[in-house]
Amino acid sequence: VLNCVVMGMVMFPLPSKEYESALEISNIAFAGVFNIEAFLKIYTTRLKYFRENWNMFDFCCVTATDIGIFLQVFAGLQLGPVFSVVRLFRIARLFRLVRFAKGLNQLFTAFVLSLPKLVNVAAILCLLLFLYAVLGVSLFGKVKLSGSLDDRANFRTFYRALMTLVRSMTGEAWNELMHDLSRDKFYFESVLEEHCVETLRITSDNYGAFVAQGILPGAPNECAPA
Repeated sequence: VLNCVVMGMVMFPLPSKEYESALEISNIAFAGVFNIEAFLKIYTTRLKYFRENWNMFDFCCVTATDIGIFLQVFAGLQLGPVFSVVRLFRIARLFRLVRFAKGLNQLFTAFVLSLPKLVNVAAILCLLLFLYAVLGVSLFGKVKLSGSLDDRANFRTFYRALMTLVRSMTGEAWNELMHDLSRDKFYFESVLEEHCVETLRITSDNYGAFVAQGILPGAPNECAPA
């Protein structure tokens, strides 16, 4: 717990060199404590140490931390974010506390047992995203860009439609996208003072004309479907 408190004291920019040095010394000291703990357990239990999953997890955390410290301090390599990620694995050691709390242990066990079932839920979610991405390209692929409907969020390609749906799932400006995808011809011409066509029908006969006008392939100007 104290180790996690120290890791939570990291800030950017650091107030002083002394503060940074104190954090580094603290992290090395905690790494030493974890190494001593692992050594004593291995010395006491011998090979039985590696038969328990929690011990294996602790051993992996300690080994990863030692490798990071060795590369940074002795080899002179500046790992930067990589070393920080390795240190974050120590936070997961707090999960060991669930062994001593019966209620938390039951909840944690139920969560672990439910993980395989969550794969099925994720598969259904991916299927829905695929279907709605294809549907979005079919319905809104030719809609004129405006407002939140821009180069980063649109339905002109399957990949961009998929990313737009994933972003909308997080709640990021989904309602603005909804309104921008409902702008009709009256709104474009009276409010935005921009031209759009109600139906952009593309055939082999008019494709060359659309390309000459700059509408295709990168700037379709269809009004939002009613």
